[in-house]
Amino acid sequence: MWRVAGLGVWLVAAGPLAAQWSVGAEVGMLRFWGASIDTLAPTDPGSARPSPATAYAVGVQRRFGAAGVGIGLLYSRGGVGVENGSVAVDEKGVLKLYEVTPEASVRVAEPGPGGALWLHVGPVIDRWSPTDEPRRTRIGARAAVSLDWPLAGAWTGTFAAGVALSSSMFLDDEVPEGYVLRAMWRRALSAGIQWRF
Repeated sequence: MWRVAGLGVWLVAAGPLAAQWSVGAEVGMLRFWGASIDTLAPTDPGSARPSPATAYAVGVQRRFGAAGVGIGLLYSRGGVGVENGSVAVDEKGVLKLYEVTPEASVRVAEPGPGGALWLHVGPVIDRWSPTDEPRRTRIGARAAVSLDWPLAGAWTGTFAAGVALSSSMFLDDEVPEGYVLRAMWRRALSAGIQWRF
């Protein structure tokens, strides 16, 4: 966590440089795969993983021309699902995710007047909080692209798509018998708004 604090200090210290701050908020959808797999049914293996969920995020960025740094906070609440090729069972509302996302970004294209396509990379620090189970922290990596488009004045709309990879959020004794833990992937799509100052 000291690295996250260090990034925050650096963001403030970089103030005298020619740059621009922005703060923003986003809402999006998370979808997971991996996390665990059934080794007892090789022809139709099941999996246990977090269910698709809505996510809410806020963040601050500091951009220096075509490059930037930032940090975001994400919250999501969803369930856990077990499924195979023919059956799916979800237990809803039993899982909370709190996430910190430090990142570096670079502008890769300008698709129109005022528009900008950005590539974002960085670590993710996930704090999973299952109902009636111990909390656990997972550290992974994230890559995303975002399209920023001017709306009015200092306001900018943004659309983003990304993937993240971490170890499974489950503990060994939380998956059904015969299941083994696997790396967990996450896909995210979101839309939001930013204010530049």
